[in-house]
Amino acid sequence: MSKRPNIIVYFVDQQRWDTVGAYGQPLNVTPNLDLMAREGTL
Repeated sequence: MSKRPNIIVYFVDQQRWDTVGAYGQPLNVTPNLDLMAREGTL
């Protein structure tokens, strides 16, 4: 039995890419998105 991967597709409205820490925002305003980016695929 193969284990199925966990896949999360996250959509936000009115969120610019440059306001996310994983893409370079120096302020800690998106800690949960940054954590998912560090532990998964960006």
